[in-house]
Amino acid sequence: MFRQGQSPADLCPYDEAWMDSCFQETLLPNSPWYQIEDKLCKGLAKNIEPQLNRNERRQLLFEILGPDFVSNYFPQLESNPAFLELPNVPKEKREELEREGKRFVHDRLVVIANKSGYQEGETDGSGPPDELQAFYKHTRQVFYKGLNRKLYLQEKDLLEKKKQEIQLQTDKEKKAQGRQKDVRDETLAGSLRDTASSSTNTSSDHQPSTAKIRESLYRLTGDPPQLCGHQSEFIGQSLIKILHSDPHRLNEITERLKGNLLPTSLRKYVWLERLLVGERKNACDGNVEKLVRERFARTVARRVGEMKIKRATHSPISGLIENAVIEFYETTHSMMPYNNDTCIKQCCRVLNVMYVYNNSYQPHYTYWLYPLQLAFHNNQTQVSGEDVYELAMYLDLLMKYCLPTWPQVFSAAQLVMNLIKQDDTELYHHIKQTAAINCRVQAKDFLVHLVNLEKAEAGLKTASASSHHSNTGSASDHNGQSLHSLQNGSSSAPRANNEVIADPVIFLRKWIGEVFVGVLDTASTMFVWDQLFIQQNWDTSVLVEVAVSIVFLLRHKFMEAEDYTQLKSVFTKEPCKLYTKDIRQAWLHVHHGGSLTDLPAVNRHNIKPESPSVRRKQSDQPARQSAAVSSVARILTPPPLKLKSVGVRNITLSLVMPERVFETEPWTANLETERFDIQSTLYMGDSELIKLICQKPMISAPVTEGGEIVYKLQLPYEVLLYKDIEIGDLDLENDMGSSPHVILQVSYTSSRPTSRASVDGMTPSHSRLSMVEETVTLGWTDIAVYDLTVPPPTDHCQWKVKEGEATFTLHPGKYKRSDDEDEQLSLSVSLNFINASGVLTDDSTVSVLVFDPDRHSTPTPIPSLTPVSLQSSRAQSRAPSAVIDGEIDDIPSWVEHRPTSLASNLVPTTTNQPFDIYVDSLHFVPDNTTIVKVTGRLLRVGQVIIDDILAMPESKSSARCPGFSYRLPVDTQGHDLDPNSVAYFRVYTVDNKSRELVIVGACLLQLFETIGSNKAYLRFGGHQLRLHQGSPVTRDQDFGQIEASDLDTTPVVPAASMLVRLLPHSQKFEKRPTYKTGYYKSDECKPNESEQQVIDSFKQDQDFPKHALDMIKKIYRSEAGDYTDTPEDWSDWARDRLDRSHLADGQVPGYVSLAECVNYRQDMGLNIQIQQVYGLQEGMYIQCYVRLQAGSIADELDESSQPSECHFLTELQDMNSLQKSPVWIDEPTLIKPTYDERTILVVRIYGTKSVYKPTSSHQQPGQVKGQTRLELLGWTLIPVFASGCVSYGRYNVPILRNRPEDDLLKQLKTTSVEKVLSAKTWTKNQKYDSAGLIVSIMDGHFVSVDHCPTYQNNDKLLEIIGDPVKYQQSQADTKGSTLNQFVLNTLSRKDKNLGTSGPVYQQEEKCYQQVMHMAFKEQLELVLQNAGYGSLS
Repeated sequence: MFRQGQSPADLCPYDEAWMDSCFQETLLPNSPWYQIEDKLCKGLAKNIEPQLNRNERRQLLFEILGPDFVSNYFPQLESNPAFLELPNVPKEKREELEREGKRFVHDRLVVIANKSGYQEGETDGSGPPDELQAFYKHTRQVFYKGLNRKLYLQEKDLLEKKKQEIQLQTDKEKKAQGRQKDVRDETLAGSLRDTASSSTNTSSDHQPSTAKIRESLYRLTGDPPQLCGHQSEFIGQSLIKILHSDPHRLNEITERLKGNLLPTSLRKYVWLERLLVGERKNACDGNVEKLVRERFARTVARRVGEMKIKRATHSPISGLIENAVIEFYETTHSMMPYNNDTCIKQCCRVLNVMYVYNNSYQPHYTYWLYPLQLAFHNNQTQVSGEDVYELAMYLDLLMKYCLPTWPQVFSAAQLVMNLIKQDDTELYHHIKQTAAINCRVQAKDFLVHLVNLEKAEAGLKTASASSHHSNTGSASDHNGQSLHSLQNGSSSAPRANNEVIADPVIFLRKWIGEVFVGVLDTASTMFVWDQLFIQQNWDTSVLVEVAVSIVFLLRHKFMEAEDYTQLKSVFTKEPCKLYTKDIRQAWLHVHHGGSLTDLPAVNRHNIKPESPSVRRKQSDQPARQSAAVSSVARILTPPPLKLKSVGVRNITLSLVMPERVFETEPWTANLETERFDIQSTLYMGDSELIKLICQKPMISAPVTEGGEIVYKLQLPYEVLLYKDIEIGDLDLENDMGSSPHVILQVSYTSSRPTSRASVDGMTPSHSRLSMVEETVTLGWTDIAVYDLTVPPPTDHCQWKVKEGEATFTLHPGKYKRSDDEDEQLSLSVSLNFINASGVLTDDSTVSVLVFDPDRHSTPTPIPSLTPVSLQSSRAQSRAPSAVIDGEIDDIPSWVEHRPTSLASNLVPTTTNQPFDIYVDSLHFVPDNTTIVKVTGRLLRVGQVIIDDILAMPESKSSARCPGFSYRLPVDTQGHDLDPNSVAYFRVYTVDNKSRELVIVGACLLQLFETIGSNKAYLRFGGHQLRLHQGSPVTRDQDFGQIEASDLDTTPVVPAASMLVRLLPHSQKFEKRPTYKTGYYKSDECKPNESEQQVIDSFKQDQDFPKHALDMIKKIYRSEAGDYTDTPEDWSDWARDRLDRSHLADGQVPGYVSLAECVNYRQDMGLNIQIQQVYGLQEGMYIQCYVRLQAGSIADELDESSQPSECHFLTELQDMNSLQKSPVWIDEPTLIKPTYDERTILVVRIYGTKSVYKPTSSHQQPGQVKGQTRLELLGWTLIPVFASGCVSYGRYNVPILRNRPEDDLLKQLKTTSVEKVLSAKTWTKNQKYDSAGLIVSIMDGHFVSVDHCPTYQNNDKLLEIIGDPVKYQQSQADTKGSTLNQFVLNTLSRKDKNLGTSGPVYQQEEKCYQQVMHMAFKEQLELVLQNAGYGSLS
């Protein structure tokens, strides 16, 4: 931030040229960073200004901030270094002030960054600020450009080195002619040559299988497998540079790399950091690694003297160690590629040093050491003594802080068996039963003595679970000696427990105890260890997940095993044959919570038909498992054998050439369209799949920019489609992790005159000139068109089209595959080929739009809009014949969008091309609507003149879901519309009660969407839009700035929506598709539970007119006095009735009442919830008795029409609420009374001073003591219905004293609550000054308050009875005793001191609620019986 006085290290923080260059590029003048810096600096200057009054503090801050900062923000203040110099400030005082000053500046910057939204996770939900987004974008572009350039140069250097190596190898072969060649090396080389020569052919007939190549790679001799490529290694090294600059980001980086093999260099860094974590916790500040090394070296030196040996690498048991190590390297699959003298010697010496260090050795230490050898390999052919001691130290740290103890191994193995039993009982029982058939146990295979010993420790000595790591004395030695004697057949060896070894869990213990080194191949082993080190403390859950993944990947093999020998073979020999990629995918699936039964299909070896016996067994599986397995083929398979179709269009090339190219390459001065050759080839890795030849491009005139010539090439009508892409035969490429990608290469053919003397054999004097064609390959680019998606929790692995617009670097020269040995290594250049590496610069680019043809379909030319007269909107909008969706019963509540339902011949248009807007239908209009119309207008369209929308429904369509046949052609007149243009729709109706013209709702639709970062395209297709009420949230009431999201915060009309379409313009009216097809994008309109109940009621409503014409006639007849005088055109009458002319002058239409949009239906009822009473006296247990009093009309109905008595009692209280203001937490109570506007709720509040006494043991509920008689504390009234609907809302009503008078209750049967209470004078003896009750009332359609269209507070009755301010103060009063004191006061002092979190209180609170309510209810039953009411039960 403060540039003056910066050191070179400040400008080169990563010590890597290309990264430091990117960093410096972000600091160039006018870069987005300076907007952020300026905002931070201004905030900091303002923040520190109060600190500048003291001279020494001001001078200190100025020195910390730097002269640039001071001159920019405090130019009026001067800097005086003397204030901080001796003798004014002592040295110690100055150092203390500097520390405080730097801490102060840092803290202030953090606060300012938080307030500005620059800290991660500190935004208010609206996203990062614009300047921060611009900085992100700029930095990302700079970084990727630098990375791609560096990778390109690295590839170029590697290619040159490879040429030199092959040339040297050729020279050696010439000198060594006649010598005998190693047969095994020849076989391996032959296999690899066959692979390279055939990889360009996708046919499986000419391509060797992966199994063959793996067989060649994994012999006892030969080159070890390559675990990462050059690019991965380079990126890993770059990440290390970042970690050196900021070590605290290690966890963030490893979390992002979870599920991947680490590059070699990064693996070494991450593993070492994790190994040292334990030591860092125990050590003080300093170089922990150095301290551990010195301590380890001192211990080894001391032990060498104690043992009286010459060197630590040759311990007393060196012979035993050497024999065991050689055996492991010769028989263990993962170690075979490294079965050479260097690795074996290193392993032996490390294990000898370990024995000297802690007197401990076990043969399986070889397994634990082997991954460390690979991770910390230094590519030396000789064994270095320093490396040996390092590896021994790392092994010690691994055993001390990372590896699971044997009890943990036992537990993990048992957990794997439990998971198998839980998810696949058939597999579990098959393994258990097969293990007992022909069981032939070899004790030494499972280290019986060690297993039994550790099992006993696990069961009997839980506290010594860490002994495996910490015991470095005689126990370890004893174990080693016992194992040694057992292996040598000593008579003292313990008798093997066959039953224990025959249990298949023993194999899982072996897997986990060896950390899978003994059963997996090298790459898979390193993958598993990488995941363990990525976890900060070697979480044993990873071991369990890997083990269970392997078991289910091999399920078909386990099911084929018929006895112990075959089962043992599956456990020990089959895991190493699994592809690393399959293990990775299976582990990710399990790690994210996926079903284990999905895993067998991930194994690509499991493709052959199963035997009839196996199929017979599987047919007996439960339906749940068979369904899961059968669905895997389409859900969880590895990258599919056939890729989805993909398309590329909107291709634009920017060819940037240096000015000097005109001198060296004259043909560049006048490029011709027909001489360009642009090829687009789809590859899978290096295997060519489909090649397409592009059309000739359109070329713009060259532009000179900063000493460079820029040509623009456009292919506006080219659409590249890749269909029916088979990759099933590319087993090798798929296994090696390659991905499908498109290589776009551009060439140019130029003509130049040349003499043909050399061709015709003529003398120079007789030679003639002719034109020779020369092909120049200008450049190529690599377009990633697919992403391999593995979404949790099901890990549906699939190649997904990577849609969107993107720009790629056009690399100079010709694209060369890694297997193009003839082209890559040839040093000669063809006469008719020109290397174009000097023609283009690295700034050349290619922009494309990648799309999914299955979603956007095959593009066709878009017709221009015919210039027709738009005088009559009706003439343009009418279709000759429109589709009818059918009756309301035929219209689904909601249908999920199906992209495949889109038309097959459409492609989105851009902002300057014509299009059509269709209004298709309204879905489920509210109960208070009648006839409807849809109006609309296009906003933010600039100078383009576009008609307004006016659509009337089809007379035969459903009245509840009216359909329309309306189209508005939009002629952009060649102008570019604003990409943020929106269509604003409104739905009008005649209110069914007031008969006034009102608005049902409105919706906004954004017309275009920006794909990538440049162009905007029509959001073509169907859209289902929710109807909202209220005006859009506009900026200064300027509709020119309206956005599609401006209605999102306004109330929603329950269940109501509109269907519209956006299509490229066509002369033909396109009929609307039926809703069932899933054509419309409907995600935002998916009904919630409440809306679904509303829709169900709408469908069952027999009183609502059936068709739109029926509704028109109903309204006409209700308003016209003479039914015989009917209009000639009902639609015209409805259009006129919905016109604004029916409003008074200057009157603006209102909105339909959301409170009345759903009529009350008795079968749905209403929900009542008593929430709180407040303002009563303390010391009483209070409950509310609610009773519904029907109005006079409901009383006159037959008893058969009346529901059962509607009354209930509150129960559960919030024990943290006040005794004088208790809160209830009961669920809402559903009642179903007959509708009557005079039906009310009468709530009586009772209290008792009974006391709860717990039992001494607190094991059973206590008893109620003291007074049990109920006291009527008060009563209140709440209206229930109005205008045919439930009067829902949150009612805050006053509590009245005594009991309700009979005359008053009788008046309420015919008169409203407000009128009755207003007509009476209420004295102090008849009311409380500030006591009230809060109750929630909702229509039964709505399951929660959030789903209610309007839910408002109703305080009208407070104003009638008393002073609303006093009620509010009483409700807000938080002083007083809480309900939990009733329980706490009954407990002992010890339990009381624990408070409400104590276990005794928790138990007694439940008992208190239960016992007190039961006693209260018994007393209330007596009260109701005396009053002549029915029983509560």
